[in-house]
Amino acid sequence: MDRNIIDSFERYIKIDLDAVSANVAEIRNHLHDGCQLMVVVKADAYGLGAIAVAGVIQDDVDAFAVTNLNEGIELRQSGIDKPILVFLPARAHNVVLLRQYRLTATIDSMESLEALATSGDKPTPCQIKINSGMNRFGCSPETAAALGAAVVNSSSLQLTGIYSHLAEAADKNSAERQITVFRQVIEAFKEMDIDYGTAHIANSIATMTMAKAAFDMVRVGTLLYGQSPVQLPYDWHLANPWQVECKISAIRKVKKGELVGYGGDSKADHDLTLAMLPIGYADGFAVETDARSGTAAVFKKAAKNIAGQLTNKPAHYALFEGNRLAVIGRVAMQTCAVDITGYSLNVGDKIEVSMRRTTSDARLPRIYYCKGKLFAVRNIDGAYIKEDIK
Repeated sequence: MDRNIIDSFERYIKIDLDAVSANVAEIRNHLHDGCQLMVVVKADAYGLGAIAVAGVIQDDVDAFAVTNLNEGIELRQSGIDKPILVFLPARAHNVVLLRQYRLTATIDSMESLEALATSGDKPTPCQIKINSGMNRFGCSPETAAALGAAVVNSSSLQLTGIYSHLAEAADKNSAERQITVFRQVIEAFKEMDIDYGTAHIANSIATMTMAKAAFDMVRVGTLLYGQSPVQLPYDWHLANPWQVECKISAIRKVKKGELVGYGGDSKADHDLTLAMLPIGYADGFAVETDARSGTAAVFKKAAKNIAGQLTNKPAHYALFEGNRLAVIGRVAMQTCAVDITGYSLNVGDKIEVSMRRTTSDARLPRIYYCKGKLFAVRNIDGAYIKEDIK
């Protein structure tokens, strides 16, 4: 790729792969001896880019995990050789490709076991998912050992693990209840002399806060990407691999009392200097995550609106040299306005934007750095280019 093309990007995401590697080392430093590390690269490695992330760290981890078959195939086709666990349970329509790409299938019932076992003769790696309280996927704790016995008695299957999913890892009582259930399942396997491989239930929060949750393996996602859903313990240090940058497209002076943007939602309460940025909600900027925050917050906001209690306090920000810059007016599909009053900035200068990683548009270019140098680019067309950057 011609470096001029990279320089032409108006908005892009900078990914520091050294930071990802540093986070792997930090996680390893907190694991007990013999505990394996599975890293979760679902949702395109939480927006960073699964191919780039997995390719750099695969020698330092024991396994990967993804949500669906296509995510696993993408990794295999990119040259990833480590075990790849697919969270969604095996079903008749996907078992052929699970086998073809040597993906570790999830079994949650006799139906998924039979579909996987009858699809070929070569042993396929699989793990049994136990529903310990999440009530989403997984077999019941009471039937897990019998399911395990059926797997080990099948010549076409290879049991490599059993696992479960914590619903509220930050709630100690809830997490301990699930861990107790999971430990009982492990004991049932042992009583039946079933080699279950590795047992894992710990996610990022449990890996940090609950040593008892780290059985044979931990399954880490957000920590790998420099984030934590809870306050980091004092002895944890994570690096941030993610930065979204935009080049200023235009600068506009707005007088006191003038309206800004669609709908006239914002009125300048003093003279402003605004920078127009080429990024908006179609790119993933300022996208509300109602599924994560819950509908209660939505209704609360609506009630305040009806009561006339909403203020003009900016809800979104950009950053320049560590300082917050308020987004003024409504964020449009692919543009927004940022208050740069008092700053000496020009068209083409770069401003950092805070964006939720998993909602970032896949078409936003990713520029990867490794060992302090330009390493790879994922272009606007999705092509991952590593070797021919000039």
